[in-house]
Amino acid sequence: MTFEDPLDALDLMTEFPHSAGAFAEVRRYIGAVAQFADFPSAQTVIRLKAELRKTTDPVREGELLYEIEVAEQDARSTVPRIIWGSILVAIYATFETGVRNALSHWASNVPGAAEFQVGGKGHFLKIASAYSESEVGTELFPDKGLKEAVLELKAFRDSFAHSAGQLPSRRTQLHSSIDKATKRGLAVTVEDGNWGATPRLVAYYFLRVERSYELFSNAVMSIYVSRMSLHAEHA
Repeated sequence: MTFEDPLDALDLMTEFPHSAGAFAEVRRYIGAVAQFADFPSAQTVIRLKAELRKTTDPVREGELLYEIEVAEQDARSTVPRIIWGSILVAIYATFETGVRNALSHWASNVPGAAEFQVGGKGHFLKIASAYSESEVGTELFPDKGLKEAVLELKAFRDSFAHSAGQLPSRRTQLHSSIDKATKRGLAVTVEDGNWGATPRLVAYYFLRVERSYELFSNAVMSIYVSRMSLHAEHA
């Protein structure tokens, strides 16, 4: 393998696993949800109210009034909480998968690189950060502000994935993330012991986390190409 042909470096860049496409898919999904999330609940309410106007059965009328109340409650809080919370989970998963793929590609292709193993003690970010610094020579989070956003998102993700967004009784990282988001003007709903994400909150974390991934991925790819070029020169 030599780099006499400049296209060799381009091949390495092309083969490097990027998650830009995955983030683009999440972006499109967020746009679609923002446009159509209210539609099913709104249609349910319209249908129930139309039936209510036609019914002459007092029992059925009571049932319909209750069903309308439930549908309107779902539209106000339950459905948005579930939808936007699940999108936060998807954003974090896209980030973690992108980092995992970049470091696994490094481990599998750079001569002499240590295996990238995830497991045992410590969560993924700590393991990835340690490997990136020791093996690749770059930080997982070169921008500290973006690191803070990723850690906040992780707190939201963990809460929604493990307890469906239920607020714990004792103060945790989740409470800190909610406080920080609120100070930034990013609305977080709290109702019946559960927190709920909002479109503005989702947009903020998507943009910050996507940028964090881009900085890391570009840094790893640049070092990867240089390392492989050096190896080719001595092959």
